[in-house]
Amino acid sequence: HNSVCIYLAGTYLLNDTSSEKNKGISDTFFKKYLITPREKEIIELIIQGYSNKDIALKLSITEGTVKVAVYNIFQKSGVKSRMALSNKVKEWKIFQSITKVI
Repeated sequence: HNSVCIYLAGTYLLNDTSSEKNKGISDTFFKKYLITPREKEIIELIIQGYSNKDIALKLSITEGTVKVAVYNIFQKSGVKSRMALSNKVKEWKIFQSITKVI
């Protein structure tokens, strides 16, 4: 059983990280930043540490297509690096799970 306990505004919030609802990235993140289904796949692979070349192989697309998609993802989400994107997605996921508890 995996869980995270967060202290917010004088209250402890328990977040069960093992449940299905916490797997993947919140759809609200993708809606907010107008991320396409293909870009969503690419973001999920970036967060897992895949290189552009590995993403291209896994999705059966060219590395150039991946580079264009990564550029578009950065533009839409307002980040400048893979690490910043990963952090933004993780922060969004934590925020969404906290607001569901509150």
